[in-house]
Amino acid sequence: MQGQSPKNNKVKRPNGTGSYFVSKQKPEVIQATIKDVHGTPHTKSFRFILNNKASYARAENEALNWLSDQLRSRNLGQATFAANPNMKVCDFLSGWLQGRIAYIKPSTYRNYDGAIRNWINPYLGSAKLSALTVNSIEDLYSQLKVAGFKPGTTNVVHRVLSKAFRDAVRKQYLVINPMLNVERIKGKSTPIQPIPLEDFVKIYIAAQKNPFMHARVEVGMVLSPRQGEVLGLKWKDVDFRNKTLLIERQLQWVKGQGLVFQSVKQDEVRTVRLTDKQIEILTIHRMQQDLLRSQRIEDRKLDPKLPEIEDHDLIFPNSLGRPLDAKRDRKWWLDLLSTAGVTHYAVHRMRKTALTNLSANGIDIPTIMKFSGHTQASTLLNSYVFATSESVVRAHEVMDRLRPGN
Repeated sequence: MQGQSPKNNKVKRPNGTGSYFVSKQKPEVIQATIKDVHGTPHTKSFRFILNNKASYARAENEALNWLSDQLRSRNLGQATFAANPNMKVCDFLSGWLQGRIAYIKPSTYRNYDGAIRNWINPYLGSAKLSALTVNSIEDLYSQLKVAGFKPGTTNVVHRVLSKAFRDAVRKQYLVINPMLNVERIKGKSTPIQPIPLEDFVKIYIAAQKNPFMHARVEVGMVLSPRQGEVLGLKWKDVDFRNKTLLIERQLQWVKGQGLVFQSVKQDEVRTVRLTDKQIEILTIHRMQQDLLRSQRIEDRKLDPKLPEIEDHDLIFPNSLGRPLDAKRDRKWWLDLLSTAGVTHYAVHRMRKTALTNLSANGIDIPTIMKFSGHTQASTLLNSYVFATSESVVRAHEVMDRLRPGN
């Protein structure tokens, strides 16, 4: 064969740099082969016109360039082939999220699952994972914006895709991470505000009529734990003598498992000091709880068909002494708001209210972080601590006093 390769149809190259040869089955094709960074061999074909030196030289040059590109990527530790080039985005994300269950909190899992089902799959789910580009991702962001979603939504989507596609590259589902050059949509989400002081007072007064709700509001709207942390509190966490409350677990609903105790969000156990009044509120709640439990046990003796009363040492259990579901906790909270005659506020606004009130009354940020459990002050300042109308008035009073001659 004129103008092609040596008689053995294979060009010898240094070990590890790949090789190319004219196919015996297809004499008009040069085949180049090389192992990738994972040790998997890959082959690519380059066609030429038989007995045409120029055509052969061009195909040979393309084969050499391809081998050089593959070798360069391999030396940089980069993959150049997708393990499953036909995999759809929805299938990858489903498998990826299931694989993350052991590494993330249940609340994080629910957030990721919601973002994938509601915002990612409807736009990208049917696309091939290996075909995704920067434009694909940025088009998704644009479509979400046009659909009326706020920046907070695109931020969540960006976070999910960044984590997922980084794993996709590591597991060879993607060769290049399309998120590397994606430009996020600018803009900040509008955080939910705390409960106004006027309604805070009404809610607190209404809660005082019931020892359980009084303690629930005192802990949630004054001490500021997260809802899951409140529901995970046990009486053994209260040191009545030293007046402290230990926050070391949270109660979360886990798919397939039900209500499960987990470590707190940042895995950072914290101890909160309690005032004499808070000790009194918790003591009255405990006495009432013990009295109700005893009464229900006696009722069950008279009527064995009644549900069995349990004792898990929980400060805020359900009516049977079992772990309290977050939905039931929200229901009781909304009932309280109706009794107080105020608008319906989400239950997590108790936490924002507590932290904002601490700040408005002059408590410094490091101290507030001891209550909140945040590890970054920026998170606290951007989403949990807000200026109140009362703090603004005090600020103006301070400015008036600073003027010379006053």
